[in-house]
Amino acid sequence: MPEIRMKLGFLCAKGNATLTTVAITLFGLMTSVVAVDVPLYFNYQNMLQTSVDAAALAGAAALPDGKEYAEEQALAMAQENWVGNQQLTADDLQFHYDEGTQMTMKVGASIAVPTLMSKVICSLNTGEFQHEADAQPESCDVMQVHAYAKGVPAARDTMLVIDNSSSMAFQGTWGGRKHPMYDVQLAAMAYVNYIKDHASESVDRIGVVSFAYDAQLLQGLRSSHDDPHFGQTLSKIDEITVYNAKGWNTNYEAPLKVALNELQAHGRKNAEKVVIFMTDGLPNLPAPTSFYQYSYWQPYSKCTNMVDNSSQVKAMCTTTYKNGKKTTTCPVLPNPKITDSMISASAVSCGVQYTDYLVSSVQAQVQRAKELDVTIHSIIMYDDSQDDNATAVMRRLRKEPAWDPALVDYMANETEGTKYTNTNYNGDDVADIYETIAKDIKIRLAH
Repeated sequence: MPEIRMKLGFLCAKGNATLTTVAITLFGLMTSVVAVDVPLYFNYQNMLQTSVDAAALAGAAALPDGKEYAEEQALAMAQENWVGNQQLTADDLQFHYDEGTQMTMKVGASIAVPTLMSKVICSLNTGEFQHEADAQPESCDVMQVHAYAKGVPAARDTMLVIDNSSSMAFQGTWGGRKHPMYDVQLAAMAYVNYIKDHASESVDRIGVVSFAYDAQLLQGLRSSHDDPHFGQTLSKIDEITVYNAKGWNTNYEAPLKVALNELQAHGRKNAEKVVIFMTDGLPNLPAPTSFYQYSYWQPYSKCTNMVDNSSQVKAMCTTTYKNGKKTTTCPVLPNPKITDSMISASAVSCGVQYTDYLVSSVQAQVQRAKELDVTIHSIIMYDDSQDDNATAVMRRLRKEPAWDPALVDYMANETEGTKYTNTNYNGDDVADIYETIAKDIKIRLAH
């Protein structure tokens, strides 16, 4: 009996050792799977997510030009971001769109990634542990990796700044120009309608400012939710009338200040802040405070009167009589009869002081825009060959025939916006500019 017990004990010990060895081996292999295949899975998942994120951003940005083009751009961007040694194909990507909007693209992707240690686990299912009829599971060969992203337009708070100075009612033949104010109103309203028609979950808000001698906030920032279909916004633009007072009345500084005040007070922290600044000429206001004390309505006269009322200029006055009525006519700036030698040093100093203040006041508002992270897109309808009276006078006063403050360039360049110039005026072209800006959409991800 003792001998039999010893043999049985030996066999049990041997069996326990075998099971323990198998258990240890399996535990080691499972640990290897965790150490190798799991990190491999997450590594591929991260790479695939990066690729899908890029595709969603590129695709949503291209959506204004159609879904087919958007999907081409999404695929092209996805293919620039390889997943391990795999380049995604059109079959790997799925595209979906939200109903009621043309501004959101959803991109999904799924790929198979080869496993490493899982194959080893499957290979152990042989001999006494596997029935001969069993096949090696296909799931041991690959892991399915998925990723998803949604590209949506970033919310925008946009101030439309529209010049309604007297020159906007110009009636003439310049480039077929008939009534620029009317065409600009149509273009600005087309911008609003474009935003309305391409509504998305990232809500755009629009405000309106008009300017001439001064500036008026016609409407603060409002979305289509609190202004249904932007009805009031469209009405405010349509109601803009041309400022009909005489004198210089193009003031860039005032409308920038009003627009930035609105963006600073009511702009959303998570929204892109934009000013679309439209004008048809160079600025001639504001003037230094001391100039307004001289003449509130025509402050520039402080400088021009130094020239126009000088003895040299008065000597060129002519007198005519018609029907017994005496008429005296004298040349005034920018009349070429008034030569540079007739413009005194004090008049030049006055002109420099006036224009330097004008430029610095606008630049200060542009620097403020930078601090507020506001982008300014500037639109100018201007023909360099046609020197408006105010600009011509300032050039004569400074004795700089080519003087140009280039402030519309400065606005755009300093704030990373775009300057659009329409030198050969055309209403349709202005509308195209507004549409181009409307399509300039920053895209964000919404997983």
